[in-house]
Amino acid sequence: MESVSQRCWSFPCLPLSSSALFSVGLSPGDGNLHLNITARVFTQSLLGRIEPFVYEWTAGHKGSVSAEHGLGFKKRNFIHLSKSAAAIDLMGKMKRMMDPRGILNPYK
Repeated sequence: MESVSQRCWSFPCLPLSSSALFSVGLSPGDGNLHLNITARVFTQSLLGRIEPFVYEWTAGHKGSVSAEHGLGFKKRNFIHLSKSAAAIDLMGKMKRMMDPRGILNPYK
């Protein structure tokens, strides 16, 4: 628990704007940190600054950009930051084995 607390407090401030607000939630059972960012107005520019920063920070602390909820389509371009090529290949093989017709979570 102490290392999770240290990770939470070590999260640096990203200078976005005065209209963005960060909050960090903690799942004590598994040690996951959940970052929430709110802004008065969403822009692609803001998102373009947030995502690489968060995913690179996470990888630098040996975290994962995806856990029990799966990868989804928004994180697929960042999975290489926290998983090896072999692990990514294995995940793809498992998906194809369990869903050979691609009917679960279609279009993703």
